[in-house]
Amino acid sequence: MPFTDRRELVRRYVKGTVIDIGIKDGYVWDYLTPDNVVGVDLDPWRHVNFIQADGRLLPVRDKCFDTAVITEVLKHLDWDDRIKLLDEAVRVTRKVIIISVPDPDPRNMRCTPDTE
Repeated sequence: MPFTDRRELVRRYVKGTVIDIGIKDGYVWDYLTPDNVVGVDLDPWRHVNFIQADGRLLPVRDKCFDTAVITEVLKHLDWDDRIKLLDEAVRVTRKVIIISVPDPDPRNMRCTPDTE
C-alpha cells in the first residue's frame, strides 16, 4: 500500500516493539526515536536504543520485535544481500514488516488521489 506521508505510515502500522533496520539519522521518526524503537545501522548513531550491526546478520533473538521498519535501505544492496536482510527481518519480527523504497517517478509523489 503506497503512502506519501511517513507520519501516517508510522501512526497506522508501527505498533509494539520496533526494530528499525538501517535507521541512520532517524528520519522516519522525525529524528527523535521513540523509546519502543531499537535502531540498527552499520554506522554509529546517537539514538536512545541503538545497535551497531549489519542488517544481514542481526544480533537479536528470533521473533523479539512486533514490527520491523526498513526504509530506503534495499537500494544500497545487491540482490543476494537484499534477500539476506529481508530474511533477517522475517526472523526477528512477529507481526509487521514495513519496507520503503524510493520511487523516482514524480507522478507517484502526489499527496491527493489522481482525479483524471
